[in-house]
Amino acid sequence: MAASRAIARWGETSIVEQAGSVARSRWRQSAALRVAVLTAGLLFAAMLLLGGSAVLAVYAGMVHRLDSSIIRAADDLMALRARRGPAALVEAIRQREHVASDSLDVALYDRAGRLLAGRPGIVPPPEGWHDMVFPDPVEGGDPTRVLVTPTEAGGRLMIAGNRRPLLVARSVIGWLFVVASIIILLLCTLMGALLIRFLDRRLDPITRTANAVLAGDLGQRVPESGAGDEFDRAARSLNLMLDRIAGLVDNLRQVSSDLAHDLRTPLTRIRVGLERAPAPGSGGTAEAIQAAIAQIDDVVLLFEAILRIAEIDGSAGRTMTTLDLDVIARDIVETMAPAFADQAIDLVYRSGGACPIRGDRMQIAALLINLLENVLRHAPGSYRTEVGTMRGGAQVTLTVRDTGPGVPDGQLERIFDRFVRLDRSRSTAGHGLGLSMVRSVAQAHGAGVEAINDDGLRVTLRFPLAADG
Repeated sequence: MAASRAIARWGETSIVEQAGSVARSRWRQSAALRVAVLTAGLLFAAMLLLGGSAVLAVYAGMVHRLDSSIIRAADDLMALRARRGPAALVEAIRQREHVASDSLDVALYDRAGRLLAGRPGIVPPPEGWHDMVFPDPVEGGDPTRVLVTPTEAGGRLMIAGNRRPLLVARSVIGWLFVVASIIILLLCTLMGALLIRFLDRRLDPITRTANAVLAGDLGQRVPESGAGDEFDRAARSLNLMLDRIAGLVDNLRQVSSDLAHDLRTPLTRIRVGLERAPAPGSGGTAEAIQAAIAQIDDVVLLFEAILRIAEIDGSAGRTMTTLDLDVIARDIVETMAPAFADQAIDLVYRSGGACPIRGDRMQIAALLINLLENVLRHAPGSYRTEVGTMRGGAQVTLTVRDTGPGVPDGQLERIFDRFVRLDRSRSTAGHGLGLSMVRSVAQAHGAGVEAINDDGLRVTLRFPLAADG
């Protein structure tokens, strides 16, 4: 039997310990629970503090009111004695005994402590304030507030006020406060439960989306409630981040595929060229080696371009300073003018005045150089190229327009993708990365880029105006 009781107690203890462990785990793992409990606890503590202070203030006010009435009665009686003598005081006290509305008891004693007038059966206490219990045949005793004041003849004047109404009122207020506290505690508990439910309901979609993304579903997005609150703003930011990640992953897949495709041809050519190269010592070996080196250099340039784009994508915002786009564009146009003149293309620059932006000088220069080199390589028949800057509103615009054949409408969206080369460009040097780098630089600077056909190809970039511009 003792062993059974011990096992039962062990089982109960084990259950309690398990419940406590679950509660502690829930407390550690649920921020919503901690926020709800702490919020409800602070609210309940504030209500207790305010309610308790109010109860004490009300009771103190009632005590002060009783004391004030006692003091006024004592002052009035002592003033009457000073004006009309002791006999008038005795008469006034006797008359007060017959006034039913008067809640104060009055007694006058002589020097020897004998009652001269007023309530009998009370032994007069010393001078000052006292809390006493007066005998009451009905209720058994009345808690009383007493003030004893000395008279000029050596006697004592006692004024007493019944404290029972104050104590009853305090008891009623106290019980009301207890009931109100219980109601407030229940409301705080309900508020905490609703807060936990609200937080779980708003955070669960984020958790589900994150788990889906971790599982490989990059198309999942955090739903928005439409309230426009902090959770919606967080969801919007997370969705933008997921869009960016999905774009980078898609781009990586495309780059990997395109890179494998673009490397296959030059590597195959190198292998075939080396296989067909004459034996060492015979004529033509040096030429085959030089051809292989040239093709390898082309592959190296391809990787350098890819690394440069990756560097730009990873350095957004790191080396930004305030630049004047007009000055940079003017310098690049002056530098590139001889190359355009060699191909009989008129290169014109239209200044838009001071155009301050936040950016990396080298990247902005590389962007414009790539746009102009794209004209030289892929705009046959162009006779004029215009470069212009313009400041308007909160934007700074950079435009490069040529008079070449333009781009087929169905290809305009693709020309900024990596390794994209139009059919007519297959015979020219390059890997299709120039305009891809332009887009990477634009994105790193928070700029939008757009290409349209306008009697040739027109590429427009819109940069945010520098805040200190």
